[in-house]
Amino acid sequence: MTSSNESPPNLSSWSLSEVFGPGIRAIRKNWLPMLLIQLVAFLIVFCYFHSEAVRLATESVARAKESGGELFVILAGACAGGVIPQIAKIVTGKAGRLDRLFWEDSAYAALLFAMIGIQVDAFYRCQVVFFGAGQDPVTLAKKTALDMFVAAPIVFNPFAMLMLHFRQVGFKLAGLSKAFSWSFYKTRVLPTLPANWAFWIPILLCVYSLPSLLQFPFAQLAEACWSLVFIFIAQDALDNEAVVLNQNAIVP
Repeated sequence: MTSSNESPPNLSSWSLSEVFGPGIRAIRKNWLPMLLIQLVAFLIVFCYFHSEAVRLATESVARAKESGGELFVILAGACAGGVIPQIAKIVTGKAGRLDRLFWEDSAYAALLFAMIGIQVDAFYRCQVVFFGAGQDPVTLAKKTALDMFVAAPIVFNPFAMLMLHFRQVGFKLAGLSKAFSWSFYKTRVLPTLPANWAFWIPILLCVYSLPSLLQFPFAQLAEACWSLVFIFIAQDALDNEAVVLNQNAIVP
């Protein structure tokens, strides 16, 4: 992501500990809620394959996903990452003043997560084309690896950070030039990856274990759970490590 007027990155000028440090410290501080969500995810998948009642209960979700199409995807993404966290902020008193800025931020968050939802759903469908709908360990490993080590650092996380930056610069196109630079990628995208991997790799193994129609709804459920947990555990919204961890709720 180096711009034409910026020289290629000098890898010797920075260290992995410098770039990944905030994300790693965020994991250490918040590993317990991350682990609890992952354990619940594994439990749900286990129950799906061992309980007829659970499978029947999920049929309505699968039908809603199939009949709702893109509208279901948009609404699910907006609610999981945008609407539900903002409601939680209001309930917990972390929203501050419910002024025009708050509602603008809420609307933008919903829009952003709706857009990400469309991307994620399309990616899941492409995964089926690439690797099939199998649930064997090799297929799960291939899908998770492509998701976390290719799509996340190249597409999902950069897009999320780009859109957040676009909001911060007041939606001015001139301000976007910074987002297409190595320095932006190093300081805004790379720090999100450790927590992203720590949280989503186990979750995605669960996601890809399920039938195709349930994969996106399950991922959005995990997204909503993590967003809610973050609202309750974040002590300081300006703390760099907390911000890094919160940003990883953006991209499944």
